[in-house]
Amino acid sequence: MAAFSIDGMVIQGIQAAGRFTLACQMPHFQAVNSEFRGLHPATINLQLVGALRIDNPDFSTEYAWAGPIPEKFSFLQIALEFPTGTKHRSSWIYIPHGSPHFGKRCQVEIITDKIEGLTYGSRCRIHIPRGRLEPGLIVV
Repeated sequence: MAAFSIDGMVIQGIQAAGRFTLACQMPHFQAVNSEFRGLHPATINLQLVGALRIDNPDFSTEYAWAGPIPEKFSFLQIALEFPTGTKHRSSWIYIPHGSPHFGKRCQVEIITDKIEGLTYGSRCRIHIPRGRLEPGLIVV
C-alpha cells in the first residue's frame, strides 16, 4: 500500500534519455540492481500536480558514462498507474544529478517497462511507498 499518491500528466522532456543516454547507462544500472533488467531504455516525464522532494532515494550510483568524470544517479522505487484505475506497475523515479531537470519538485522522470498507448497529455498516478508531508510537498 502506498503512503502517498500523486497524479501527473505526461509531458515532453528534452528527449535525451530515449534517444541515447539511457541506452548507454542501462547496462551499468542493471549491474548495480538486477530489477532494471527488462526495463525500457527511455523515460516518461511527468508533470506532477503536487511537489515531491527526494532526499533519501532507494539507491544511488556514480557512472562515468560520457567521459572521465562520473555523474551521480539516484533512484526511488515507486508504482506507476496508467491508465489511472488500472493495475500498478513497478517503476523507478530516475534522478540524473547532472540533468537540467534536477531539483524540479513538480516534475519527475520515470523508468518502467514499455507502455503502449502512453502519449503526451496522458494522465498517470505514481504511488510512493514512504515519505512524510511537509507544508506544500511530500518529502521522501
